[in-house]
Parts: sequence; C-alpha cells; structure tokens
Amino acid sequence: MWYNTDMKNFISKDYLLTTDFARELYHRYAEGEPIIDYHCHLPPREIAEDKRWNDIAEVWLGGDHYKWRQMRSNGVPEEYCTGSVPGREKFMKYAETMEKLVKNPLFDWSHLELKRYFGVNGRLSSATAAKIWDKCNAVVKSEGFSARQLMVKSNVEVVCTTDDPDDNLEWHSKIAKSFKEVKVLPTWRPDRILKEALLKRKDPMKHLAERHDYFAKHGCVLSDTASRRFLRREGSRIFLSNV
Repeated sequence: MWYNTDMKNFISKDYLLTTDFARELYHRYAEGEPIIDYHCHLPPREIAEDKRWNDIAEVWLGGDHYKWRQMRSNGVPEEYCTGSVPGREKFMKYAETMEKLVKNPLFDWSHLELKRYFGVNGRLSSATAAKIWDKCNAVVKSEGFSARQLMVKSNVEVVCTTDDPDDNLEWHSKIAKSFKEVKVLPTWRPDRILKEALLKRKDPMKHLAERHDYFAKHGCVLSDTASRRFLRREGSRIFLSNV
C-alpha cells in the first residue's frame, strides 16, 4: 500500500516506489541525474539577487499557483492565497487543505518538498501545522537557504524562465555574469502582446521579430504560449486563427 500512516517514517527513500523495478529505475538511473527544466516560473530577479525569504509561506506559497488552486477549490478565501493575510495564517489554511488532498499529486509533491528541503518527515495537517511551521522557519533562516543554493542543492543544470518579449533581460545578464553553477535562460512567452494585437487587430510581427532576435542573443531557444487564437496575415489583411 502506497499510503504510509507512520508519522516517523512517512517519507522513506522508497516513497511511491512500490515495485522492485520502480526502485531500480529510480535509484540506479534517475536519482543522480541533473535537472534540466525547460519551463519554470522562477523570477530571474530572485536568482540574480540570490533571494532569501522571511518564512516558509513566502517561499512555499508565495508564487505557487498549483497550491492556490487547491486552496480555492476547497473554499479558502482568496486573501489566504494571494492576499495580505500574514504568512502563518496562509500556511495554516494550506495545512487544512492538505487533509483533503490524499491521492492528489499535490499531496505527494508537497510532502516530498517538506522532506527534502526542510527535513520534515511527518504529514502536514491542521494538527501538525504549528510544529511544522516552526521547524521549517528555522531552516529558512539558516545559512545557505537561498535561491541559488536551493538550485545547486537540487542538482539543477539548466532552467528556462518565462519572459515577456518586451523584457530587457537585465536580470538574465546579471545571472550569466555572477552565477556559473547553473545555466539560466529566458523563454519567449508572447501571450500578452498577442492578446493586445488580437484586441486591436494590429500586426505585431515586425516588433516581435526584433524582440525575438534580442532574446536569441541572450541564449533563448524556446517558446511557450497559452494562447489559443493567433493573428494570420494575408497581404494587408489581418485574420484571427484558432490553434
């Protein structure tokens, strides 16, 4: 049975690895491989400045829309997701949400994060939240717990951020000069400009081409978009096209 109710041994080295074949594949082949992340939402500025955080709520819930989505789905008011409520209160609300997430991937994801980065081995719930809050915050305030050091600890080799075409990529330039352990590259995300062009029926192609070349000079080789409608040009006329 994959679900272990033993608090002291909840996250073992074979967590979720339920067969000999799974354990061999992970421990023999996958475990030591570096992370090459083609899509992430890490803020380049935080990497450039080697950001540190005030508490676990800031680093763990501050920008994780997957956790926000689950909180909203469980009736948690928005002020506890993206609002100005104190971090401890946000953390407590997420702990309550965890009690409803068994067999949801976020349940495993969250507990693996707590184990690997904060040394928490037990289950997060409303009953354990206060103790886990204190333990995690001691780790957050410890030496070496920073944006860059977390990437190094995670064996990250490459990450590609998500960047607007009009971004000047200054933070990427600073990262390239001062952080050699991990390659951090921009990713072309044209959604905003495409949406504005669709609303105004304007052709943004010349501007996008110029920005595309600028991104390429900064190492960008990837594009990412959530748009489902695009502009299509035929001669001097602009049309809307669906994906």
